[in-house]
Amino acid sequence: MPFQEIPISSLIVNPSNDRHGDIQTEENAVYWLFSEHGDKMMGLAKDLVAQREVFDAPLVIPNEGDFIVYDGNRRITCVKILAGIIEPPLNYSKKFDALIEEKVFSKDMSLSCQVEESVSKANEIINRRHNGTDDGKGQLKWNVRAKGNHAKRVGSANQYPIAEAIEDFLAANGYPRARNIKRSTLSRLVTAKKRQALLGIELDETGKLRIREDTPQVLETLSRIADDIVEQRLSLKHLLDSEGVEAYLSELETAGLLFTAPKSTSKGAGASNTDQNKQKKRPVQSTLIPKTYQPIEWKANQGKIKVIWLELQYSLLLSRNEA
Repeated sequence: MPFQEIPISSLIVNPSNDRHGDIQTEENAVYWLFSEHGDKMMGLAKDLVAQREVFDAPLVIPNEGDFIVYDGNRRITCVKILAGIIEPPLNYSKKFDALIEEKVFSKDMSLSCQVEESVSKANEIINRRHNGTDDGKGQLKWNVRAKGNHAKRVGSANQYPIAEAIEDFLAANGYPRARNIKRSTLSRLVTAKKRQALLGIELDETGKLRIREDTPQVLETLSRIADDIVEQRLSLKHLLDSEGVEAYLSELETAGLLFTAPKSTSKGAGASNTDQNKQKKRPVQSTLIPKTYQPIEWKANQGKIKVIWLELQYSLLLSRNEA
């Protein structure tokens, strides 16, 4: 895997890029990238200027004194425009003006590139990068959980903060499948603050889950939702529209698993407080061991006991395992 410093002016945007097939010229390739991915090209150009460098070395093949880009054509297109070597499509010229004025890249600069003499080897590399996992040979894309872990580690914004907070709450209370919940599905259901109120939860200013209602019932409700997601009774396809969301919330309400959203009242000081003091519906205990039973610190030789205990606490629902 040899790397070489190559002048930007010698890097040719590939007119036979697999994204578009053979369109004969570098100019056509540049115009295609902007016609199909204009907003993303601008986003990439802004990032290159902000970072002041190219993070990923392009993969190139020598060709008559120049180098054809086999992987990294979007990067090289933006760099060559920012360096003033090629022109962007006319409708993007003004958008590039301010970026070019930053003078991060220049015509006489060089970039570190991965140079491969063999086209077949370059194609193998590209296949591993862009053609899926291919039985493990290719790159494994991050799932939602991995993206969230990365965001948390580097301190950037988490795409599903409420879902992660619910996971942490369930895990802390002994729910055994907390890390198997599909965050996108959970987030779709609970992101709206109105729905959070029905579930008795909210996010505090630090991103932690705040329990606003009776903790045992909140745990019962959230673990029921988690069960439905993990066991695929609830998925994104069920929550694509408001009707699907309301239908599922109605199921929870029927089971006594929702809190009553607070309502304003115009009653005077001497009026009855019946509505405010009305007790919330409490769910019937759904498992033999209550889910609110405090987590146990299991010892190394208690693995089988732990499995049985957690099944009785979370998995073997009384409604589905009648005596």
